[in-house]
Amino acid sequence: MAIKVKVGGSKSIRAVPKQDTNRSLVAQGQSKAVITPDSVTLGPDTVGNYVKGVTAGDGIVVTPNTHIESANVFIRHANTSTAVSTVNDPLDFVRNVNIDSFGHVTGFENMTFSFLAFDANNGIIYPKDFTIGDQNLTFGDTTNVLTGLSTLEVGELTFTQGRITGTDDIVISPTFGGVVDVNLHRIVNLDTPVDKVTRLVEHI
Repeated sequence: MAIKVKVGGSKSIRAVPKQDTNRSLVAQGQSKAVITPDSVTLGPDTVGNYVKGVTAGDGIVVTPNTHIESANVFIRHANTSTAVSTVNDPLDFVRNVNIDSFGHVTGFENMTFSFLAFDANNGIIYPKDFTIGDQNLTFGDTTNVLTGLSTLEVGELTFTQGRITGTDDIVISPTFGGVVDVNLHRIVNLDTPVDKVTRLVEHI
């Protein structure tokens, strides 16, 4: 290892010690050695803090990253996301989460359940009870009876209190050999009613 030593105002000497020998770095007429800046090559014989350079990988920021003689290096993670934190209502939930190659959340969407139909308790969202006619039902319940309805639409048929109406023909079709039983009540307002007896009379 060669060391360049400045002597006086302009002169300098170069000391090249032999292996396993000691040589004073104090020149004649000087009280101590003056080493010219950046003239010492670092190697296994030097001590002290020195980092020539630190290379930052993807998503890493190093400050400073070259000629770090004090070795005070600040390494931090780069901000790879523009997503912001949210504090959601109990009926809100997160969907469509975007995650980058570092495993960071970079974006997401917030959705919400309607408070008219849903409620939340202890982190669980569940549907509210609902009423059909006079029947109060809980989600998951079954019932064979619905009462208190004023109108019920089934396909092209509309049941409104004592009336059945349809947007097309209404066909009453019992199984073969079955009957339509009106329980001894009359059927009125038929347009040219036809029955078996009438048919029989017409063919006599």
